[in-house]
Amino acid sequence: MPGGDRDHGLASAAVAGDGERLAVARADGTLLVVRISDGAVLFRDHPADHVLKFAAWSSDGARLAIASTTGTGLIEYAAAGAFARLPSPELGALRRVVALHSGARIAAPYAIGLHIISAQGTVLPYAPTPVAGEAQSFRDLAVSAGQRYGVAVDAAGGFHRIDDGANVAIRPLASVPGAEVADISRDGARIAVGSEGRIALLAGDGRPLAAAATGGDRIHDVAFSPDGRWLALGELSGTARILDATTLQLRAVLAGHARRVSAVAFDPAGRWLATASWDGSARLWDLPTLTTPAATLLTQAEARWGLELERALGR
Repeated sequence: MPGGDRDHGLASAAVAGDGERLAVARADGTLLVVRISDGAVLFRDHPADHVLKFAAWSSDGARLAIASTTGTGLIEYAAAGAFARLPSPELGALRRVVALHSGARIAAPYAIGLHIISAQGTVLPYAPTPVAGEAQSFRDLAVSAGQRYGVAVDAAGGFHRIDDGANVAIRPLASVPGAEVADISRDGARIAVGSEGRIALLAGDGRPLAAAATGGDRIHDVAFSPDGRWLALGELSGTARILDATTLQLRAVLAGHARRVSAVAFDPAGRWLATASWDGSARLWDLPTLTTPAATLLTQAEARWGLELERALGR
């Protein structure tokens, strides 16, 4: 997608489970759903006059939920065929929303606590125990591949486990000081936690597994690849990074955005990574090159350029 000015920056990007549709939430209140194969716009709407903060698909791709900073807060669409706006409860300004397998949704407002929205539309509150006497708001939400469980990250770095079912249950799990964002591996065995220039791995039960400095700055989004091999990070500087998801060693630095990378999302088949930025652009990055030997990449580059590397560098 082409770039734009800051007012049209991309706040979120989410890939549908079919790997064919990319939902993009923009800062000017516009929602775009793009066909990834050719960039065609499948659906466009302008449901709000300010930032659409987050986009989330249901696991079957039949429903799309948007967190908005104005109006009702929660905006939902039927998305199985033709897109159609669905009735939603009035929740006020939202930072995040995710869908669960049962049809329930979890929403994180800018205010305190969480909203649990049942498949029938009933809204229940979740208010965690105050930390140092202060009630907590939530910074991020993430769900497992099957959307049967999730995690919520509060402003004090606390992690809360979300278990789907006839009655959604939420309970404190662990704490990572400075935690900003999180993601869950496809098998549910690991949780990745991003903060200011650091990445940490937790077991699904909250036990710490590993941690490392990233060499970058504040992490705005983190995502596991479908096979659990890679971690993608989106940073304030406009850089995206790919790490080995076991060793946390850097494998690639993706430079191309002019402003912060607000979202990173892998193709469900593991073929590419999508990044979205406040510079107004979304980019697709080819993943197989991560495991291609350097000599092969050099040969391919020389064939494409029509000259050898030494000559291209003027040596």
